[in-house]
Amino acid sequence: MEQKTFEAGTLETAPGRREIVACISTAAVDRQNEVVLPTGMLRKNHGGMTVFYNHDTTQPIGVTQWIKPHHGKLLAKFRCTDKTPFARDIFALAQDGVLRTYSIGFRPLESSPPTAAEIRQNPQWSSATRIYRSWELLEFSLVGVPANPEALMLAISKGISAPARAVLQPLLPSPPAGTDYAWLRDVVPRLRPTPLQATIDAVLRR
Repeated sequence: MEQKTFEAGTLETAPGRREIVACISTAAVDRQNEVVLPTGMLRKNHGGMTVFYNHDTTQPIGVTQWIKPHHGKLLAKFRCTDKTPFARDIFALAQDGVLRTYSIGFRPLESSPPTAAEIRQNPQWSSATRIYRSWELLEFSLVGVPANPEALMLAISKGISAPARAVLQPLLPSPPAGTDYAWLRDVVPRLRPTPLQATIDAVLRR
């Protein structure tokens, strides 16, 4: 199974119904210099397909309602379950914009390098080495927690002693320049326990 990650993001959330509409793939050249054509997805009924977190089949978070190509993008609507604390946390992070990256798992059916005519029509494909023209969608996942370390950075900067900061600071990535972390204040309490948080807890208990 091939996997491709796209940072196209969540388009809409409906908190009461726990529904998310997201762009899960585009026709852009990815980091592997490849293109997965949304229109090349094998036509089939994708309603009822399980949505996972991070391609982990032990961590289902919801179920699809529909998936369809639209203006060069692949859109999906899915409902997050409220039956597990983990899925509730994931929905809250998606709603807050912390989780916003999607990845598709697919089986390639037909692929080839772009033609000269295609490059003339799509100059951005000039760096592409392969175009996936026909493929079967096996699953898609909400992936990555890019703001998790940044949220921990915020927590450390707000209420931990200087000695603890000195121990923990090397473990954390530097925040992006000019980033305003104010919007993360409400997110921090909802983050799931991680090894990094366990490290912080251990330091604070010393």
